[in-house]
Amino acid sequence: MPIKPDTAASHLMYLCDSPLPELFKELGGQGTKERDQIIEQMGLRYAMGYSSSSGVDRLAVLTMGGANVSWH
Repeated sequence: MPIKPDTAASHLMYLCDSPLPELFKELGGQGTKERDQIIEQMGLRYAMGYSSSSGVDRLAVLTMGGANVSWH
């Protein structure tokens, strides 16, 4: 990883153009145990890669499919 993910700025950088915020937006009101269970059931795998959904190539956390989520 070019930047260690240990600051708020690096978290934002890696989530920019990532599909994760959109996938998890409905989980904000869930309790911790319920939220964690739902995320586990999604069966996602994660990888670092380049996303250009905003028209600019950026390093981002990407999803690599799952049982209950479409491929991104």
